[in-house]
Amino acid sequence: MKRNKIIISLALLSLLSLTSCGNGTSITTPSDKTDKKPIDYNSGRGLEGNQDADDVIDDSDSILNGFLNGVSGVSRYSYEVTSTVQNNEGHFTDYFDSKCWYNLDHEDDSASFGLALDENNKLFKYYLNDDYDPTPSLYQYTKYTTDGVTIDDTLYGPLNLATVSMLSTLDGITPSTAEVSIGTKVSTNKYMLTSSDVLSVFQYMTTYGSSISSYITTCYINILDMDSLEFECQIDLGSYGSITGHFTDLTDRSSILDKTKSKLASKTLKGVEKYDDVTKFMDVLNQNNFTIKGYNIHLSNGNELKADPYTVYCTNNYFYFHFSNSSSNPSYHDFGYVLVKKGTEVTYYSKNADYDYTKNPSDEYDKTKLVPTTQTLNYDACYGFITDNNGNLFFDYFHGPVETETTKYNEEYEYLKDIPESERKENVLYIVKEEGTNVKVVYEWKKSGNDETYSWARYSGWYNDVGAFYVNDIQATFYPYNMGITQYAEAYLEQSLTDSNYYHSNNSELMSGWANGLFGWGWQSTTNWMSSVKDSYIKLTKDSDGNITSGEVGLKMQANYQGTYGLHSVYYTYSNFGSTSHAVTETFLTGLGVSF
Repeated sequence: MKRNKIIISLALLSLLSLTSCGNGTSITTPSDKTDKKPIDYNSGRGLEGNQDADDVIDDSDSILNGFLNGVSGVSRYSYEVTSTVQNNEGHFTDYFDSKCWYNLDHEDDSASFGLALDENNKLFKYYLNDDYDPTPSLYQYTKYTTDGVTIDDTLYGPLNLATVSMLSTLDGITPSTAEVSIGTKVSTNKYMLTSSDVLSVFQYMTTYGSSISSYITTCYINILDMDSLEFECQIDLGSYGSITGHFTDLTDRSSILDKTKSKLASKTLKGVEKYDDVTKFMDVLNQNNFTIKGYNIHLSNGNELKADPYTVYCTNNYFYFHFSNSSSNPSYHDFGYVLVKKGTEVTYYSKNADYDYTKNPSDEYDKTKLVPTTQTLNYDACYGFITDNNGNLFFDYFHGPVETETTKYNEEYEYLKDIPESERKENVLYIVKEEGTNVKVVYEWKKSGNDETYSWARYSGWYNDVGAFYVNDIQATFYPYNMGITQYAEAYLEQSLTDSNYYHSNNSELMSGWANGLFGWGWQSTTNWMSSVKDSYIKLTKDSDGNITSGEVGLKMQANYQGTYGLHSVYYTYSNFGSTSHAVTETFLTGLGVSF
């Protein structure tokens, strides 16, 4: 079990509380505190009272209550954590201050990072060098959509970082509730916690969060110095191990956060909204004209593997998928898709239901053994094509969009404003250009609200770009279109501290999007494989003028590949931006009136 570097997962926590160790309680806000349910310590899960059969000295001792009340008022402190969980050892120190926090990983310095609030209370990530000077990175977003971003404005709280200040809201800690027992005395300065709410604070300060909830047997507070508020918190996990946190008040002491705090106070330390090179790379991809080489693997031992050698030529009008080994393996047939303009006659060939292709599978690539279908549509549509047994191209199926009895397409009008009221009909999807552009979009004429009035509504289930159609002719689903890369990239890809052309992110949403959309792992029935993905990255190559000439887009995976276990990089290489073409395909498509 490894420590979760994303301190508290938003997916695992509710909006207002942190889940405690399996007994149904939570860290509550003052507003919901009166509604808190009684704690059942014998529920059979998580913390179960005196598991270690300690001799209880005083069941009503209030010293612990007052001590933790004092601790809850400290805003500048360190919390050093050492752990052994399922034979995995961890050692790190978290430094807390009112406006900044830092996680110093003693085993892997590259994993160290911090969070801070700028002068406008906007949360951003940063790193410290050997002299503890901060280098700012990206702002942290609570929401990211195509319409914009919302930057987080909270450093400490249920959705970000647990802090001892949360203790101040709990029964038994504040003076008004000090008579409530939160623990029992087992030795002179050692107490066994009986409050699951109090335990939850320390549980999440370990950064293991909910992952250890069901394994917690006992939690102890060992007071080391009553005056300086120094103490240790030991969380026992039975046979799974233990976690110890050491609290030190830094109110009157120096800290590695001193320089960060000073720059924040002088308003000279701010986050990065996005990196220019990432934006430039996304811009060239958004032109949807590039060549993809893939996919390859950088093994952790330094070796390079050509795992799946192919080249994809992607343009706005077509893409062509070329297998590098198709000449040596006749079962591989190059294929592609093309966006054909309305009013174009197209003949495509499909299997004959009365013909047994199992006797000679290669007949699937012989037009004389297939059934032709000729059609002319009144809207732009996508067709697939493939190489026959002699390497010649022919259309092999109609991809869509498909008209039904209730859904019809209309591309007669250039702009939405051109459609007269008499021609506006339900169940018709009108393909028009965005005002003042050549970008095609689709609108529906439909009822809005309860007043039965009609208005135009944007329709999203139509593609006007060939690259947006998924490819499932090979191992799995694959999107040549750039959306799988560009979405969220600017918000989450941060620059490497050692390589200015390298940008990376361990954001789960970004990694999942790339894995499913770009690398073709969407066919997986589960998401268990995601635990192997540790990072996503782009590595840029530039010319002497600083223009991006190619970009490596990859995922780092902890896995065993061909007998080598380690952190491997699986990646594609994008190049030829704005200049990609494939002569054979363009010759084939010229007769359809496709312009290049």
